[in-house]
Amino acid sequence: YKFVSPGNIGVPDRIVIWPNGVIHFVELKTSKGVLSRLQGVQARELQKLNQKVFVLKGADALAGYLDQFIEEFGVKA
Repeated sequence: YKFVSPGNIGVPDRIVIWPNGVIHFVELKTSKGVLSRLQGVQARELQKLNQKVFVLKGADALAGYLDQFIEEFGVKA
């Protein structure tokens, strides 16, 4: 899901909901992209709440993420 949080600049781009209540926050970047200062702050705040935050740089990173968790959770693509 696209994550939009009015008044909270820098939140991750997506919320990915996997089976069994597993939720990931995902920030998508180009292969050379970097987190802004506010994106880093938001990611750390989510991690302090024991949330999983992934920063995926480029199409290969996104494909690897999906391959890993589709297999781990047995999701049919």
